[in-house]
Amino acid sequence: MKHYLQIPLLFLLCLMLPPSDLYAQYYFGKNKVRYTDFDWQRMTTPHFHIYFYPEERRIAEIGAKPAEESYTLLERKLTYTLHRKFQMLLDIFSIEFS
Repeated sequence: MKHYLQIPLLFLLCLMLPPSDLYAQYYFGKNKVRYTDFDWQRMTTPHFHIYFYPEERRIAEIGAKPAEESYTLLERKLTYTLHRKFQMLLDIFSIEFS
């Protein structure tokens, strides 16, 4: 084929190929987030807000004591006091977040 025909044919071939942006627009929003209602409970200690499921209450109570002890130790070592409470999330059933 002659050289002067190759360039227009190549150009027409490129015009016939669908742009990849069209595929992105088609698939956008297909993976919608499904919200579920979580039954979170909150336990408040002097320095923490601990969020947990109702069936994890005992574990939250057990974990609150070392958290407070660690906070006191770090506060003394760093000579710094935070003015807000930490928010802790206790989640044994982490499959919901995967």
